[in-house]
Amino acid sequence: GGGLCQVGTTMFRSTLASGLPITERRNHSYRVSYYEPAGTDATIYSPWPDYKFKNDTNKHILIQSRIEGTKLYFDFWGTKDGRAAMSTQPEIYNIVTPPAKRIIKTVDIPVGTERCTERAHNGADAKFDYSVQYPNQPEPVEITFFSHYIPWQEVCLLGVTEEELLADQAAQNGETATTTEE
Repeated sequence: GGGLCQVGTTMFRSTLASGLPITERRNHSYRVSYYEPAGTDATIYSPWPDYKFKNDTNKHILIQSRIEGTKLYFDFWGTKDGRAAMSTQPEIYNIVTPPAKRIIKTVDIPVGTERCTERAHNGADAKFDYSVQYPNQPEPVEITFFSHYIPWQEVCLLGVTEEELLADQAAQNGETATTTEE
């Protein structure tokens, strides 16, 4: 998290601000806290999904990236053509709570220790409207971006003894655990 998708999300937001048409975009499968507000993210992964937009200005554009502290920026440079872009704030709806915490017993951490590897995230749908008013066109070009996020359950490791782990595995397999001493 925060690698390629940070590039995709930041580029998506920069493209929206520039008024260029977005031709391909997919949201993440679940809500990622540092890409809030929900609905304004773009995931990328080789070879797919991808993020694409079109330069419809009939001029060259220059895209420069920069990092200031922990923030990534994309600056779009080009010839102004009078277009004006606008986005509404995302509407978040159909919120779904995640399943109960999943505990995975392990002998790899100290007995009685709990170490969570995944945080819970609500599932939801989100949408926002995007419009670009071009000069000399009576009506703006309008699109609604929709996103669907699945709920993600919290996952934690729990340190147990080897005997507890074997007994738990046997119970899951419908077996009875027996111990013999010689």
